[in-house]
Amino acid sequence: MWVHRLLLSTGQVDDADRLHGSELTNTSQSIPAPRALLVHIVVDEDQDHHEAYRSMLCFALHLDSARATGQVNMLQPILDLDPDEQSPIRAWLIARRWPAWARADPLVRQLLGIPDPPILLAEAARHWMIPIQTLARAAREERLPTIRAGDRQLVYLTTIHEAQQRGLLHHTVGRPRRT
Repeated sequence: MWVHRLLLSTGQVDDADRLHGSELTNTSQSIPAPRALLVHIVVDEDQDHHEAYRSMLCFALHLDSARATGQVNMLQPILDLDPDEQSPIRAWLIARRWPAWARADPLVRQLLGIPDPPILLAEAARHWMIPIQTLARAAREERLPTIRAGDRQLVYLTTIHEAQQRGLLHHTVGRPRRT
């Protein structure tokens, strides 16, 4: 298990270690918009060494223009993010570790604007009209990250769409044609 610390400021995600040397003071007052966010994301591995984003905490942050001083409200985590805040964090998580995003905890996905729950792999096959053998083989070969729940495999519907966009999954049995 490890933690990523991010800084979201003006729609850009950056490593929070860049705040090192900045003088941050804790405040109990709410920080008005426009606000920056200090984001802590916990990444965990299961016994098969599959990564997943397990939890996320966001705190409001106000920095001066030089990022030398600022205030952070560590007493009141942000529970609802604006779409302008969700989108860059979600894009960073997907670009950094797509399999971890595909296995992310439903609460992390909900906080980032994707509230759909995971469903059984067979149900996803029916929904997308893809042969179950195709999805099962993609899951076995790790082209389609799934969440293991006992002997069952769960998947988010958006993960199937993302796998197709990445060229990892296709609707027909067999190998895709090389272009």
